[in-house]
Amino acid sequence: MQWNSGIDADRSYYPAKWDFYFKYWPFGGTEPAYFSVARTDMPCHDDGSGPDASGNCSTYVAGPQPAGNWKYFIRGHLNIAQSLPGYMPNPTDLYIDSSPSAFTSP
Repeated sequence: MQWNSGIDADRSYYPAKWDFYFKYWPFGGTEPAYFSVARTDMPCHDDGSGPDASGNCSTYVAGPQPAGNWKYFIRGHLNIAQSLPGYMPNPTDLYIDSSPSAFTSP
């Protein structure tokens, strides 16, 4: 799985991690109401490196999975504690969710 990190020159100073959420339901079944968490606090790449030259991150999603429908989104979080005054609570993360994406597996 690959996604754009959202890390640019203004954000490269902050430690970042990502969470992976998904829904699965078999063909002809009912879509679940809620997303499940597959992984949390992922580095940009499984080897711990940062975004590639295009700003992309990637991870391996275990399989094989049964045929059906999938939706997923990535939640990014930046720890901005180092930029806050000392009286602010730490750690402080900013979160943003990607738009959900969908696919089917045969």
